[in-house]
Amino acid sequence: MSSSPVSRVNLPFRGKCSLENDLVTSFWKSDNPDFLKQHFEKRDRYAAPDPLFVWEKQEDAVCYEIEIHSEQGNYSFVSDSASLRLPATFFHSASRYEIEIVAFDWHGRLLRKTCYLFETDDVAHCFQIEGVSNTRDLGGRVGLNKKRIRSGMVYRGGKLDDISVNGTKTFRSTLSIHTVLDLRNQEERKKAMEGVTTISNPGPFYLGQNGIDSPLMKDALVKEISFFADPHAYPIYFHCALGRDRTGTLAFLLEALLGVSLRDIRKDYDLSLFSSAGTFDGNDASMIETVHHSFDPMLAFFDTANLTKSVTTFLLRQGIQKKTISKIRDLLLH
Repeated sequence: MSSSPVSRVNLPFRGKCSLENDLVTSFWKSDNPDFLKQHFEKRDRYAAPDPLFVWEKQEDAVCYEIEIHSEQGNYSFVSDSASLRLPATFFHSASRYEIEIVAFDWHGRLLRKTCYLFETDDVAHCFQIEGVSNTRDLGGRVGLNKKRIRSGMVYRGGKLDDISVNGTKTFRSTLSIHTVLDLRNQEERKKAMEGVTTISNPGPFYLGQNGIDSPLMKDALVKEISFFADPHAYPIYFHCALGRDRTGTLAFLLEALLGVSLRDIRKDYDLSLFSSAGTFDGNDASMIETVHHSFDPMLAFFDTANLTKSVTTFLLRQGIQKKTISKIRDLLLH
């Protein structure tokens, strides 16, 4: 089966459709330490292409009703041609879909019903929300006991202050975000988005005075991790200003807690550098070394050979209960 990026899906499709663009695919496969520097640009370049689904045209058909069924939800669409382009935000990595296509004639009579199976590849699912930068789903990554993080449950990204009307529709209706965890300080925040629950919790980042090892940030750390043990909070979107430092620190702790490999954690962190938000405070590729200068010591703070155990032990010592960690794993791994 091919796992190369596909934006056109001819049904029936044999293989797995990737939800990555060419740049992200190349980055994910690369072990070149200079890849980020060689491809540095201050703009959003992380989003997956919106797949175009094409099927056999039914004679005398003037309308097609399309139903898409998956573990994450069901969606309905109408098309007047034998094709339909759908936003990448409708899909999740490492997931299976059933697509039902019903053809109708001018009189509204059913001509034919056809069902197809469609799978997405195991990739990092990055997508664009209009007016927001540096957004992606933590789902699909392999964790403890070869279980995967559930897709459509936890999203990370940059601030929502400039989200557009279309972006808000994607955020609420397509992604069905229920709770926003805002990791910024009070002075950074603007008006909270309507229609979702917003939890404000100035989050720790890296090491140092405002870091995960600081006694001053202990309560905030316990609160933000414990938040993910609440089944009623999901789906969750967490963010800071850029979606890189405070957001990246929380993503690191969650992914390590769930058993994601060190390589995948680092890759997920570095994906921020393909976004305008994640490169907002740098003028050239030299900023990448500055960013890593903060992230690498945090990694070294733990036993990277036994990262999940090391992070788990650390969080328990900070006051997070064992049952809370078990609940998070039960909710997010399958």
